[in-house]
Amino acid sequence: MKRFKTRLTLILTAVIFVVLGVLNSQLASADCYQYSTSGTMVTSATPVFNNFCNVPYGIGNESNFVRIRQNSNGNDMDNTNNPAYSTNGLVSACATGSKYDVWNYLHNDASPNYNPDVNPSNPSAVAKNVQEHLSATFGQGTQFTFNDIVTATNAATVSGSTSLNCGNTKVQLSLVPGSVHIYSLPYSWNNLSDGVVNGGALTVGSPVLGSGDMWGCWEYRIVIVYQVQVTAVPTVTINPVCSLITIETNGMVAKLDNVSYTSGTATVSGVSVNFGDGSSKSVIVLSPAQLATLSASNPYSYVYSTPGNYTIQATVNSNLGNFSSTNCTKTVAITIPPVTPPKTLVNTGPGDTIGLFFGSSLAGTVFYRWYTRKNKIA
Repeated sequence: MKRFKTRLTLILTAVIFVVLGVLNSQLASADCYQYSTSGTMVTSATPVFNNFCNVPYGIGNESNFVRIRQNSNGNDMDNTNNPAYSTNGLVSACATGSKYDVWNYLHNDASPNYNPDVNPSNPSAVAKNVQEHLSATFGQGTQFTFNDIVTATNAATVSGSTSLNCGNTKVQLSLVPGSVHIYSLPYSWNNLSDGVVNGGALTVGSPVLGSGDMWGCWEYRIVIVYQVQVTAVPTVTINPVCSLITIETNGMVAKLDNVSYTSGTATVSGVSVNFGDGSSKSVIVLSPAQLATLSASNPYSYVYSTPGNYTIQATVNSNLGNFSSTNCTKTVAITIPPVTPPKTLVNTGPGDTIGLFFGSSLAGTVFYRWYTRKNKIA
């Protein structure tokens, strides 16, 4: 009995989930107007933007009104010879030169029974001051988004977006000049300026282009398309810079304590140091690892053979070339150290004894004569 109750509980739970799923699906569908080929479609007497579901001819749900496709023939107004638009963004290799069309769709779903030509006394279907705000991310990156926000003074604002995902490929994306176009059945294709993308509010309208008034019904739908193009990311080259050389001198020796540099975008293979005396050993090449070990307590010492003033220059060697600077050039004075005579130790041998004896005798004689003369001693 207990096992039976457990099974019954599981069955009821599953049924409840199925019923809730069906109800949620119906509620979701009820949120939008249903397209139908039989009878009159239920819409509104006042403007509502992009609210139909299951629209044929590749439209589908109007709420998804910003779409993208990869262009195959360069003409973003050609829907016959280009692929269908993607409703979920686009993942692409984004090869250099690739072009993509961005599609922005707008439909005022209000009933045509309230348009001015049918109901001139109460044209409540007309959306007033209709504006589109087209924006796109351009420049360098791997993913780009495209947005459209539609506003009117007497209708709720709607917004849509799509994206281009280039995976791990960093590219540069830009608007193709002269590719922005607008379409509506009453006036067909017209050109728009490039500045309407990322340019703020664009006033649209149908049946009159740019009037701001948009009548309700399928024939007054508006489409704006523009094209973007992939270009390779420009290569930025930054040369290495030799920024500092530190030299100490001690007599005939020059001590190299440090060479500092910035590598930029180059690959540095090492630094050449020319000690400037023209000898076969005057130029050395130190690797980055060797340079890292240099210091005042661990210098590279170079011994000159002759005194003089010498110019020492460090040059950074890289795959972009060899580079030096005034900060890495230093003139040093190399001199022979002065010779200091050694101190003489006191000699206590016979020669010094005799000298001391004669010196003492002479001084004694002089003192004796002076003393006797002063005191008149005979």
